[in-house]
Amino acid sequence: MSRAGRAVCMHLIYRSHGDSELWRAVVDTTIDWDASARPELLDRYTGPRAGDESPWSDAYRAELVTLLAGDAPFSWNLSAGEETGLTFSRSAKESRCSLTVDGNRTSIADRYCALVESLPPDVSLGFGYHVGTDDEECEMDGLSRLTRVPAVLHVGADELARAPADVAASPCEVRDLGARGLVLVAGKDADAVAAHLGISGDTPWRLI
Repeated sequence: MSRAGRAVCMHLIYRSHGDSELWRAVVDTTIDWDASARPELLDRYTGPRAGDESPWSDAYRAELVTLLAGDAPFSWNLSAGEETGLTFSRSAKESRCSLTVDGNRTSIADRYCALVESLPPDVSLGFGYHVGTDDEECEMDGLSRLTRVPAVLHVGADELARAPADVAASPCEVRDLGARGLVLVAGKDADAVAAHLGISGDTPWRLI
């Protein structure tokens, strides 16, 4: 990878669904969004070819869309370099796309919002967030279990009505993305935001 800065992670979490056209938009947008995460190698973590590594080809995009729109759980890692790349996974209730990209001087919140706004407007995102590459605990969070507030937390429009607190009143910068929901730029105020939202290890948000 290039040494423009420390790698950063952005996670997009969706309610699982079978709309292939929407998944095609998600796959194409996220794979093409940042040159530092452009795939070079495919590693299947599940399925009959689990453990096989293959050079990445854009011909795999159609297979990836089929898996996301299907019923079976799966997980793929698309590596781009030593630290950067993408992962796609699906479970019964939620599906996830994670991007690890080169860091740069652009605000992480600005980059995250740019990524979300590059998705077609009818793509309904549940949660999204940014964490450091070494923050494995936060990477386990999702719609079924949110235990703390990361530096940047995105609550999709469809999830705002299900949230057990007033997200818009959070004590931090709040960016309104309209039909795409709200982005909380919590930063150093993450603990205060978590207290406002009632999020903790003992009282996680459970939206599915």
